Amino acid sequence: MDKRLIYFIIIILLLLNTHPIYSQNYYYKERPQEPTFPNISNRLRALGEDFSGIISDLETDVLQNPSLASLLESKSIGITFLPYNYYVSYFPPTLITLILPNFPVSKLALGFHNQFVYAKSGYLETDANYYNSFYSRQYSYISYQQLFFLAFTPSEHFSIAPFYIFTKSPYQEQYSDDWSRSENNTYTYSSNTVSQYDDNILFHQFGIGTTFNSQTNSFQITATFKMGDNKIKFDADAYDSMFNFSSYLYEYGSSFDFYQYWTYRNETDTRNIDKTKKVNELNVSFRWQKEIDDDNTFNTFARFTRLSTDLTGSESGNSYDIDNDSSIYRWRNYPCPESTEINISTDIDGDADSSDIKGTVKSLNLTLGLGYETRLNKKLNGFIGVKSILGLASDTSSKLGIKITTIDTLTDTTGISGSQLVKSKSFSIALPLGLEYKLLPSLTVRAGFTPKFSYNKSGLSTHNQIEIANGALYYSFGIGYIFRDKFSIDTYNYGNLGSLNNWNIQFKYMF
Repeated sequence: MDKRLIYFIIIILLLLNTHPIYSQNYYYKERPQEPTFPNISNRLRALGEDFSGIISDLETDVLQNPSLASLLESKSIGITFLPYNYYVSYFPPTLITLILPNFPVSKLALGFHNQFVYAKSGYLETDANYYNSFYSRQYSYISYQQLFFLAFTPSEHFSIAPFYIFTKSPYQEQYSDDWSRSENNTYTYSSNTVSQYDDNILFHQFGIGTTFNSQTNSFQITATFKMGDNKIKFDADAYDSMFNFSSYLYEYGSSFDFYQYWTYRNETDTRNIDKTKKVNELNVSFRWQKEIDDDNTFNTFARFTRLSTDLTGSESGNSYDIDNDSSIYRWRNYPCPESTEINISTDIDGDADSSDIKGTVKSLNLTLGLGYETRLNKKLNGFIGVKSILGLASDTSSKLGIKITTIDTLTDTTGISGSQLVKSKSFSIALPLGLEYKLLPSLTVRAGFTPKFSYNKSGLSTHNQIEIANGALYYSFGIGYIFRDKFSIDTYNYGNLGSLNNWNIQFKYMF
């Protein structure tokens, strides 16, 4: 076996071994961000993700417009392990891609692209010294998405491909906090909190891609429509109690004073949220590729996205406090008879509310891009581009319900109502620059640098606007190796070459 192949496999195994597939005391505070789907190739990631759509990368282009599958020269199957930046026990996000051009008959291509993510975390702490406490938090997260397509090529100048994407992503989080404290048998405090969060996404996306070829020009149009919902439930119960007891006895001569005092407090709070976000998204993209000559290619790209999200649901809560103060004061002075004084005071305060929630989010985004790729010499390719996104969005939300407040024996009922309209404008621009150098016939090194600038302005009205402007420089690096024209490995690092956990690994076999 080739020594270079052995060394490369050892490096890959070391990278996999250092991937954090172990459990630590860490937990999510919110739903984790799942990887982008459909995924782009590691070659394109290494050059710069903003190159997507504005330079030629057939592996990525086929997943975004399956009608291009007819350009593939061979069948392929690929497996990609994505990095995951959370210190948890998990199965690394995995992509499996199977593309079969000219199967089972000529002029027909079949494709399958699957992504699976499984993550699990738990946190547990006990303390039996000063506090008798128990604390735990855990979550489980499963996400899987599939892309299926069939590409038909009636002629050498035209191809069409319908496709379907299915997304299901449930997320659950549980939290509990139970502890108590006691001092000298006179003071006791205990607290118990239990909450559970459920979030379940289910999306269906239907699309069609077309390609028109004319000599050195290629025109590509893709249209997709996504619909589905995200069901969110949240339940929380909190209970606090306190008992304080004091007793004093003063004795001198033939008389004594006796005093006892105790306080009991009970506080309970519950909160329930049940809401559904329905999503409808229309996406239309246009791409023109112009082959100037054998060494130079020009690309233009435009995408229009219209998103509408409707929120419906309910929110309710109930909380009350019970305070009970009691005291006994007894004294005796001989020869007077014994005297006793008893005081008892009880207060009950509470709040209960329930409301219906409604909201609508509408957004329009226009993405424009230009890309140029050139062969600088036999071993070096250069890429440069510009991509800009213009966005408009409006968020309308309303709440309608009632609130009942109880103070001792008095009850007050008030209405809950409110609505607001938030409008925002956004703009971003990226200037990616990438280089691809063939160090050896089978070894390629890639690097990319992308300065980005973004601006967002949002608010309730013209007098209450928030403006945010950011600028940053992103860089990436990757290595690709091909074994005997059949099996290839592509690695990609998204910002920290010294951190092995930031590496992404992709295997592909062509047959």
